Amino acid sequence: MRFLCLHGMGTNSRIFELQTAAAIRQGLGDGHSYEWLDGSIKTEMAPALQGCNVEAKRGETPPGMQDLVAPDDEFLMYVDDTAETRRQVLTDMDNFLAMETEPFDGLLAFSLGAGCGASYLIHKMQQGTPTNRLPFRFAVFFCGAPALFGRPIRETVAAPSMDAEIIGIDKAREGESGKPSEVIEIPTAHIWGRNDTLWGYGPELSRWCKDENREIVVHDGGHEIPGPRDPVTLARCLQAIKRTIARAGGDE
Repeated sequence: MRFLCLHGMGTNSRIFELQTAAAIRQGLGDGHSYEWLDGSIKTEMAPALQGCNVEAKRGETPPGMQDLVAPDDEFLMYVDDTAETRRQVLTDMDNFLAMETEPFDGLLAFSLGAGCGASYLIHKMQQGTPTNRLPFRFAVFFCGAPALFGRPIRETVAAPSMDAEIIGIDKAREGESGKPSEVIEIPTAHIWGRNDTLWGYGPELSRWCKDENREIVVHDGGHEIPGPRDPVTLARCLQAIKRTIARAGGDE
């Protein structure tokens, strides 16, 4: 399987590669390749990375987060709050994929990268691209942001609808509230933490994806990619990802 990988806001591809190296990608085994695409907009370091640089003392860094940040790292994102960048990311994705000589099988994305990837899939659907001709056969979303665009995708930006008093906190956390009229039909895996301060966005994105083709893992962590310090959660994540790959017609 060949994956396109989209990082979160305020990180970069090198950091995302490290975040997934020791657990997720190792657990998926050999036979996969990964293409890491950096955002083009500079921004501040993601708050979760504070204290994770290679010069920090080992005792002061969060478990599993050591050595993520190098002294010369740039911190990037794919879009900002302007409509111009939200339109541009669609064109950038088109141009990037057009230059690739080999097709991708899957999308592996974290946080804002997940929102951008989902938005691009919705954009292609709105252009009339059939499901079997989409640029990815399946997608894996960690701590997913919601789709960044409403309908039509180039004209309206839709905010997430996550009123806990209306839909219920427990149902929102598990991705069980109302569904949009338009959904992504390729197989998807959605993984987020109950203690994520942005937890509402995970279920929001999951509702944009077809129920029958969707795997959901809700764990006790935060805004993070599960790793080896929580082997039970890691095993659940790997099982969900492998089921998603198999559902798309690939080898588990």
